[in-house]
Amino acid sequence: MTGPSGPAVGEQALKDITAIVDEEPLIAPPLLDLLRARGVALALSAYYTMPQPEKLFAGADPRTAELTYVRFIGDHKKMDALVAKLKAEGKRTGEWSALAVDRTSEMARWAGVLKSKAKGPVLAYFNNHYAGFAPDSARLFRDLWDQAPS
Repeated sequence: MTGPSGPAVGEQALKDITAIVDEEPLIAPPLLDLLRARGVALALSAYYTMPQPEKLFAGADPRTAELTYVRFIGDHKKMDALVAKLKAEGKRTGEWSALAVDRTSEMARWAGVLKSKAKGPVLAYFNNHYAGFAPDSARLFRDLWDQAPS
């Protein structure tokens, strides 16, 4: 697989080196210790049911490997409803054609915390349900990352 700026990590490779947890209470020892011992990255989730980055990093360090992997997911039902509404009002040309929600503040917090805490490479994944258009979310995050202090 190749991304816009070079080789990208394939989906199967990520499954082999990451563990996804979507329940906040599980982000604690002994799971973190188990993943660290095996060099498996905990996939952090920017999701409405999960803690914001400040809270996530206030407790036990959730980074379990050199790679930090963050999934920016979004609420599928709410975003689908919003996109349908915007299309019906003529404010959107396609389902996933532009950002629908301004997540700049949230992404700036994630970028700042991640940049200051990263042990190695940071991989951020966006789906369309996060803010309405994954490519623009990724570009915005990259810009916010570049602006965040080291």
